[in-house]
Formats: sequence, structure tokens, C-alpha cells
Amino acid sequence: MRLYDERRRNIEPGDVISFENRDSGEELLVKVVFCRVFRSFDELYRAYPKETIGYRSDEMASPRDMEIYYSP
Repeated sequence: MRLYDERRRNIEPGDVISFENRDSGEELLVKVVFCRVFRSFDELYRAYPKETIGYRSDEMASPRDMEIYYSP
């Protein structure tokens, strides 16, 4: 999941994105399969089961969790 800001509006299916673990330096390359845009994190959280967006089945999932990464 990424905020749909100006920079990410250029991402398209087929693009390859590199993620780096800042602690270990490990790099992960991922291919964008599709892009889906939501108006809010509330809408996104209603659309997907929590396990598909990074939560374990025994965890509580809340759109407010995104405030760790993004300001309201």
C-alpha cells in the first residue's frame, strides 16, 4: 500500500519497484501487478481482508494504523 501522491501516480502495472530493508540492507524487487486507488484508508480497509494487507489473523486492523506512516 502506498499513498497515491504525485510521485506514485506514475506507477503502472509492469513496473518494478525496489524496497530496501534499512536495518539489514536487504533489497526486495517487486513487480506491480495492478494498481487500485481508494479515497481513504477506511475505504481500503473495508475492501480487503486484513490478512491480505499485512495483518495476522489474531491482530486488530484499523485504518488509524496508517498514521504511523502518514499524517492524518
